[in-house]
Amino acid sequence: TTLEAFENQDVPFERIVEEVVAERDMSRSPIFQVMFAYQNKSDTQNLELAGLELTPEKIYLPSAKFELTLILTELNGELEASFEYNTELYNADRIDRMVTHYLQLLSSIVKHPQQAIIDLPILSQSENHQLLYHFNDNKEVFANEETFVNLFERQLSKGLNRVALVENGKSLTYGELNDHANRLASYLLSRGVTSETLIPICMYRSTDLIVAILGILKTGAAYIPIDPSYPMERIRYMIADAGAWMVITNQPSQSSLSLIDTCEVFLLDESHLTNNAALENISLSSSKNLAYVIYTSGSTGKPKGVMIEHRSLSNLIYWHNKDYGITGESICTTLAGVGFDAFAWEIFPPLAAGGTLHIITGETAILPAQILSYIVDHKIQQSYLPTALVPMLVQLSRGVKCDLKYLVAGGDKLAAMDLNSIGYVVENVYGPTEFTIVATTYHLHSSDSNKSPCIGSPVTNASLYILDESGGLVPVGVPGQMCLAGVQIARGYLNNATLTGQKFISNKYSDDATSLLYKTGDLGRWTSDGKVEFLGRIDDQVKLRGFRIELGEIEHEILQSKMVKQAIIVLKEYSTVEKRLIGYVVPEIDFSPMELKAFLLIRLPEYMVPSHWVTLKQVPLTVNGKIDKAALPAVDVEELSSVTFVVAVTDMEVLLTEMWKELLGVSKIGVHDNFFELGGHSLLALRLIANIQSRLGIDLAVKEVFEFSTIAELAKFLEVKTAGMSNNVNDEYDEMVI
Repeated sequence: TTLEAFENQDVPFERIVEEVVAERDMSRSPIFQVMFAYQNKSDTQNLELAGLELTPEKIYLPSAKFELTLILTELNGELEASFEYNTELYNADRIDRMVTHYLQLLSSIVKHPQQAIIDLPILSQSENHQLLYHFNDNKEVFANEETFVNLFERQLSKGLNRVALVENGKSLTYGELNDHANRLASYLLSRGVTSETLIPICMYRSTDLIVAILGILKTGAAYIPIDPSYPMERIRYMIADAGAWMVITNQPSQSSLSLIDTCEVFLLDESHLTNNAALENISLSSSKNLAYVIYTSGSTGKPKGVMIEHRSLSNLIYWHNKDYGITGESICTTLAGVGFDAFAWEIFPPLAAGGTLHIITGETAILPAQILSYIVDHKIQQSYLPTALVPMLVQLSRGVKCDLKYLVAGGDKLAAMDLNSIGYVVENVYGPTEFTIVATTYHLHSSDSNKSPCIGSPVTNASLYILDESGGLVPVGVPGQMCLAGVQIARGYLNNATLTGQKFISNKYSDDATSLLYKTGDLGRWTSDGKVEFLGRIDDQVKLRGFRIELGEIEHEILQSKMVKQAIIVLKEYSTVEKRLIGYVVPEIDFSPMELKAFLLIRLPEYMVPSHWVTLKQVPLTVNGKIDKAALPAVDVEELSSVTFVVAVTDMEVLLTEMWKELLGVSKIGVHDNFFELGGHSLLALRLIANIQSRLGIDLAVKEVFEFSTIAELAKFLEVKTAGMSNNVNDEYDEMVI
């Protein structure tokens, strides 16, 4: 094969580039960026010349030709290896780890020569132990047989008149909440509700909603939260998929169910909470029973129901109250959408500890300024916020005196923000619905200001593994899919065994044969100190002009510019051949699209820089507080031209326009059009250089055509170069006269 390849050795390199490379990037070598070289020449140390003493000299190269080069050289019967690398992409620690992995791989190959390379281990025993055990060293024993109902009823002995819930200035004590829930539970049992009966609740945030949840759980049944603002078809689907024969609502929410005729609509009002006999304080649920089913968006377009058991919820409560110090004196809020799993996280821990829960309703729950006022006025100690609102509240609260201890962010990727002059801790959490809301947590510090925060380390009794495509552990610093295991893992998807089998797989890293691993579909990587950096979704990877692009990487770089508060990148497809990256940004005061583009071009390849920018006053959110990409404003294809047509004016611009038209076969060219976007390529660039040399007598390098790729840029560059040549001639004449 090698000998046959030599028959084509005279093909010009530029021709290969032209055929293989879709887009040239002058910041890197075309065709490949990683090189392996094996020098098997004779030992240079034995080289002798008459009358001369020869000593090998190692040469230091100030720049790397490729992103990464590994050179092996035979010396005295041994192999000497050296790495050469681009210091903007790698650091010494990363290269040290690569050396260790390479040596381990070579050792594995010798021991198992018949095994596929992809299956050979590259991690040392110490690294393997670090990833499996040290980074997941969080195991604790707790009363996992207890349910939330057990924990709640235990608080009753500490005083029935303590305030449990506050809504719009009205309060409900622990005794009243328990009595209302008992009466509802009694009614439900009389209607035939049994263990794991699925009962949807369609209500807005309210004391009624929490009464309904507690009443259902007391019977051993499981609840399904439905946001009344959901479209009717979505509500219908969720009720039908659950096979529910009853849905509970209240007066303010009942209009959302006006067209429901497939099951009974039970209106929870004061009469039901006073006329029914109260159930004794006894929980009919066990730790292995379902507590709730939450529907999340599905890739098929149909929501999928995630089944969460009581023991998973109990671990969440245990970790939360221990980590945040929640007690009977704590005052917390709930403002998440009821169909979002964060709502369950907000209500269960404080009520299990005997604390007070403030139910924030209306506009107050979505406006940072009003949220801050409520926190200050009601002496709130802990509050959860969707990530999109956190930077704004932090900015507003700077220097404001309040009782807040923890501001918890979750639901999406948290943006960089200034954390100075605030009197509370910002907590960044990560977790899919399939892992009972929270999987990792990270306390931000002032040193984290103005950089995208990590998502921290696994919560108590949770294990996190970052795996490659074949399911193997990836080393520290290497991206992979985040997978979760532990007591908080969901039972699976309701009525969807196929998807459950695909996403919940056997955990080969556990000694427990029944342990499952949930594949999140999220990308992350370990840092050397055992924290996890969130890198986005696997399905956020798009392909443009033959290049694979992670949209999250672009968003990260945009935020580093400090010109925008938030950024969302979307790949829009306008035809089978027309695809564009569109940047939606919430700008800072000094935002400039041109300056932002220049900033990005220093850090990213040209094909990763959005061609069009749309400014937003705020990012649209779903009812669950996540970014709603479907609600982003549309961009007309006619507006997508990244430049305004400007006709050539100067003599140099006119001359270059004529050359471009002839080379590119394009009849209309403006001075701001890009040579390569109009169809130019490496070979045409060489012809352009030849034309310029022939007609203007100016020598031009290939890289200069790439650097000055518009007529306006190239004309200005050539004019400066021409002026320099004239000055050199005049300087020589002046010297002769002198």
